[in-house]
Amino acid sequence: MAVWLVLFLFLLKSITGIMAFWGTVCFLGLYYLFTVKRKFNYLLVVILAILVALPLLYTQSVWDDFYNIEKLDPQTVDKYTASGNPYTFNFNSQEKENGHWVQSYICADELRKEWNKRSECKYDSLNIHGFSNQSNLVRYLTSRGLRKDSAGVSQLTEADIKNIELGIANYIYAEKRFSLYPRIYETIWEYDRYKATGNPNGQSLSQRIEFVKASLEIIKTNIWFGIGTGNWKAEYAKTYDELNSQLKEENQRSSHNQYLNYIVKFGLIGFAVIMSMILIPVFKENQEKNLLLWLLLVFIGIANLGDANLETHMGLSFFCLFYSLFLWHSPEQIKNFTFQENTNEKI
Repeated sequence: MAVWLVLFLFLLKSITGIMAFWGTVCFLGLYYLFTVKRKFNYLLVVILAILVALPLLYTQSVWDDFYNIEKLDPQTVDKYTASGNPYTFNFNSQEKENGHWVQSYICADELRKEWNKRSECKYDSLNIHGFSNQSNLVRYLTSRGLRKDSAGVSQLTEADIKNIELGIANYIYAEKRFSLYPRIYETIWEYDRYKATGNPNGQSLSQRIEFVKASLEIIKTNIWFGIGTGNWKAEYAKTYDELNSQLKEENQRSSHNQYLNYIVKFGLIGFAVIMSMILIPVFKENQEKNLLLWLLLVFIGIANLGDANLETHMGLSFFCLFYSLFLWHSPEQIKNFTFQENTNEKI
C-alpha cells in the first residue's frame, strides 16, 4: 500500500506533494543520522546528498533543454514553403517549444487547408478547453520541430492529430505520461511566458507569483497585526489594482501559502501565536521523541508552502485527525521512538 501511494503521488505529478514527500524523507534521514552513530552513517550522508541534489540536477537539465534554442538568421532563413507560399516570421517573439521558435516558419493558408482535411475540429474554431485550435496546432508542430505548413501537418500521425484536438500543445505532455519531465517543463514554460508578457492568467505558477506579490505588499503596511479575517478579499482586490496586475478579477486569490495567509490576516504577532499553539502541545505532552508526529509536522509544514491547507476543509481535517491521533493516542514505543545504538532493535 505504501509503495502504491508513493507511486500514485508521482503519477499525479503534484509538485507540492512530491516536494513535501521528498522533504519528509530527507528529514527522516537526518533524524537517523543525528540519533545513531554507526559506521555506515557516511553512506547515509551520501544518500542524503543524492536526495537533495537529484531533483535540483534534474530540474536544471529540463531548464537547459528548454533554453537550448535554435538560431535563426533573418537573412538566411527559408522564405517560402515547398509549395512556393511565403512564410511569416516574428523575430521579436520569445515564445518557444522544445528549443524551437513558435512564431517562425508559419504559412497560415497551408495550415488551414491541410488541417481541415485531417480533422473535424476546424482550424479557426476552439478546442474542447476553449482555446484556439490554430495556436495549439502551431505550438504542437513547433514542439515536434516541424514547420507550420502543409508539409508539417502531413507528417503528423493520427495520435498527434488526436492530441491536438484534445488541446495538448506539446507532444511531450502526451508521450512522457509517467515522467515528471512534462510537469517541470510546463512550469518553466509558464514562468518564461510570464516573464515575457507579464500575463499570469491561466497559468498556475504565474498566478501564484502574483498572489505572493500582492500578499507581500499587504504585509508591508500591516506587518504586526494584519488586516483581520473579514476584509481580506477587498484588500487583495485593492492591492491587485495598485500593482497594475494583469490578473483577471475571477483569478484573483490570496496567496497559495499558509504562512503568508496567516501573516496577512493576523500579522507577525498572530502568526507566532498560531505556530506556538501547534508546537506547545508537542512539548507539553512530552512528545519530543514522537517521530510520527514530527514527520506529520514536517510534511504539512512543507506542503503549506504551496497551499493554504489549514484553511480548507480537507486540509484542516487531515491535519487535525492525524495531529490528534499521534499526539494523544500514540503507543509508548512510538512516543519514545529512537534507534538503539549498535543494535537493530527499536525502542
